[in-house]
Amino acid sequence: MVLLFRPEIYETGLVLGISRLTDPPGEGSRANLTIAVILDDPQVEAAGDLRKDLESAIKEAKDAAEILRVHRNKRLAHLDRDVASGKADSLPALKLSAFGAALGHLERAYHRYGLEIEGTDYVFELSPLGSVERLTQVLVAGADARTAAQEQWRRAALGEPSTGSPT
Repeated sequence: MVLLFRPEIYETGLVLGISRLTDPPGEGSRANLTIAVILDDPQVEAAGDLRKDLESAIKEAKDAAEILRVHRNKRLAHLDRDVASGKADSLPALKLSAFGAALGHLERAYHRYGLEIEGTDYVFELSPLGSVERLTQVLVAGADARTAAQEQWRRAALGEPSTGSPT
């Protein structure tokens, strides 16, 4: 059995994870475990400007993650007709900066909450690879490999000489 490294699996996992964390906390009996639940902690009110800081970081995380939630909703959770049919401009391109911005704001909220409420400096890690930086490197390498593979397949379809094998 040959196992191939599939960076899109990491991308999908990040899109889903960040989207879930920045979703609304839910309504009625339907509760979601999101970053916003830290605002429900009664200790937040007693900690001076903490609530304002957390609300700001959470809003910025939600804003930064909006494109990720669009991808989750149209490509992963549901199959949007325009996305499935390959229509141009049906889905905005994902950029590494979107992941970094959303993760940065989430980290800021968790860090601030941990320091003020629990007296703990949280280590924010979404990746079994060790860090957000390492995961970003993996995503960049995967995107480069995907681009190279697409070019190889394009050349093969046009009967042009190959410059190597797709990864």
